[in-house]
Amino acid sequence: AAAEVSRAWGHLVAVVLPAEAAQVRVERSGTTRMLLLLAQVAVALFTAVAAVPARGQAGGGQASRGQAGGGEPSTTSGSRPR
Repeated sequence: AAAEVSRAWGHLVAVVLPAEAAQVRVERSGTTRMLLLLAQVAVALFTAVAAVPARGQAGGGQASRGQAGGGEPSTTSGSRPR
């Protein structure tokens, strides 16, 4: 026999149980659980990948892109050649 379900606090639900021992079975959607787990894995993977520094950035990475100190002449207006 199915138990009566009623609202408890906000979005929570309450089920009235008999005073004597009884078997209780809770059913839920497996699809929703799997989608939530996949979303959590995606967020964790994105966070891990975003936390890894990009390759070739050792030492500041400015010299490898031809910026200040890279051996190329400055093209900024008002600057003096070295």
